[in-house]
Amino acid sequence: MKNLDYNKIMCFVGILLIVIFCVVLVIDYMNYDIFNSAPFSVIILLRIIEFWLPGGILIWLYNQNTNLKETVYSIKSDKLPKAFSGYKIVHISDFHNTNSKRLKTKIIEVLNKNKPDIIVITGDLIDSRRTNILNVKAFLQRVVNIAPVYYVLGNHEDLLFD
Repeated sequence: MKNLDYNKIMCFVGILLIVIFCVVLVIDYMNYDIFNSAPFSVIILLRIIEFWLPGGILIWLYNQNTNLKETVYSIKSDKLPKAFSGYKIVHISDFHNTNSKRLKTKIIEVLNKNKPDIIVITGDLIDSRRTNILNVKAFLQRVVNIAPVYYVLGNHEDLLFD
């Protein structure tokens, strides 16, 4: 069975839920006779969708912003020096100054588990709309104790310096 990408599935489900929610709102707003002539069970189902769907979407958005996606690549090439045999590089991006203790803890656990030789952070460590430098500093103080860190600015950092 093909390995399905959880994020793509959740993105599709989220978009589908938004579309269903919009259709129900339009039906309700236009005062179609569906609500007057439909069986009670259909009305209840539509009301459940109308009121509970936004909460489901918010939960989905929260999970998308607080889950860690871990992907492992193994590269083998005769062109690489022998010194790179077994060399581990961990890549972190789009941290966006998260306040999620769960996400930060998971990142530190994964870093400790993998014991990387270097950690590269490729931008968007902060969010240009909410810049809590102390939050990022506390996270980086933990990360630099695991392995050397290399960092490049992303578009959110660039927006701060314009």
